[in-house]
Amino acid sequence: MRRFGLVIFDLDGTLVDSRADIAAAVNHAIGVVAGKGVLDEAVYPYIGEGLKYTFGELTGLTDGDRIARMVDEYKRFFYDHCDVHSRVYPGVAETLKAMGRFHRAVATTKMTFMARRVVNAMGLLEYLDHVQGSDEIPLKPDPTLFRLVIERFGEDPARTLVVGDTEKDVLAGIEAGCVTAAVTYGIRSAGDLESYGPDYMVDAFPDLLEIVAG
Repeated sequence: MRRFGLVIFDLDGTLVDSRADIAAAVNHAIGVVAGKGVLDEAVYPYIGEGLKYTFGELTGLTDGDRIARMVDEYKRFFYDHCDVHSRVYPGVAETLKAMGRFHRAVATTKMTFMARRVVNAMGLLEYLDHVQGSDEIPLKPDPTLFRLVIERFGEDPARTLVVGDTEKDVLAGIEAGCVTAAVTYGIRSAGDLESYGPDYMVDAFPDLLEIVAG
């Protein structure tokens, strides 16, 4: 019997380098509502943190209505501009295709409609069995997102590999009872990720093939 039956991937920073498009959308939204912007590099650490929190931290605003306007403006802009600068990381498409004997799913902080838009724009939709966003679901590191995907496929958490680029992916995967792999080419450094105890550290996406084959 194969060790794994399901592989769950984070999206931003794991399958797709979307930092520039996310930063552009964040700056657009802040500019429309608050008339200012921030450095792109200031946005990157907040990717995956949730939009309301991100806008509050970057602008210092506490006005819920203005932050809600930023969130809406971000979603509108990003949906139309999610593939301007974003690129699939090397070897992702080929590796996903080679994993065809496993169930393959995306589980991301993005809303499902937005995640599917990105996955489709990047040419990856055909290699995935399911795309799950955080629609009214607690954000990682809460394990609910992963548990929903696992239940969808009727899989055993112990036979599920979670792949992500932040400590939230690792912690949520551990809490869900999964095997975890942290990629080192995304948002967090290898040193930061290692301190959270993932089962595997992955420097290049195709290295996952050896893990699932083992």
